Amino acid sequence: MVENIELKENELLEIRGDRIFHDLFNEQEMDTIEWLVMKILDCKYEDIHGKVSVGNIRSVNMTKDDKEKYLDLVVNYKNQIIDIELNNNANGEYLRNACYIGNRVINSYLVGSEYDKLTQGILVNLNWFTENENKNHPETVVEEIWEYPSLKKNKPEYLIKFINVNLGMYKDMCYTSLKEKEIVWKLFTINNKEELDKIVKKEKMLNNYCKKLQRLSKDKEYCRMIWDERLEENLRNHDAYRGGRSEGIDIGKEQTKKEMIISMYNKNISLDLISEIVKLPVEDVKKIIKDNKEEWTN
Repeated sequence: MVENIELKENELLEIRGDRIFHDLFNEQEMDTIEWLVMKILDCKYEDIHGKVSVGNIRSVNMTKDDKEKYLDLVVNYKNQIIDIELNNNANGEYLRNACYIGNRVINSYLVGSEYDKLTQGILVNLNWFTENENKNHPETVVEEIWEYPSLKKNKPEYLIKFINVNLGMYKDMCYTSLKEKEIVWKLFTINNKEELDKIVKKEKMLNNYCKKLQRLSKDKEYCRMIWDERLEENLRNHDAYRGGRSEGIDIGKEQTKKEMIISMYNKNISLDLISEIVKLPVEDVKKIIKDNKEEWTN
């Protein structure tokens, strides 16, 4: 367990994991949810206020043998189902997420009697690519539309829409240079109070979001849990951790490697296993711990 995690005075937690994502975007935070829908659909507040609901995140089973599957956030508005998925260390493949939103759309036709009433699905993939993957995904927002195969007039142009967002491209972009929808993507990348205040000054519906994120960021125990969650995710991605294999994980950035070494050491993980995971000799691991331990344990 990582102890005494504390952010700097104006620093905020980044939205990179399930716990903080669900704590900030849920049925108890309807101002935030309505703002999110308003921006994604490019509609007016008076059109959506009181008409948006948060759906069940558990995916509906298609057969009795289906395993339980959960989505990050499901929002319903009129005949639209919006599925927002946060993909940390994404590889750019969204087959699973596409199946999830397809499952929701299909089941909307299986339940009830209005089979001719069109239900649209919108899948928003919020992707924190790794540094190497960012080079392969230079686009900011990519929209791919599946057209609805109907010859009837006055029908929307798609059955399912994909919005794939490279959050890394927005992290260093200036708020004032963004389009309306892009403000949403920028919100997910902000990690300091000054930047967040600039957005909230114009977007009053985010007042509660701002207050909650600041409160969580000042909670040492909560910050520790967030850090442990990120560490646990990296460990789950490591083959040796899951199956006893010896390939190790390609961590990438040197700073990230140092953080993982210190954090695993504080979790009483053996030096031999740390060495295997980060693919460094045990002596190099010991040196990194000695040189960096004070920084990561204070």
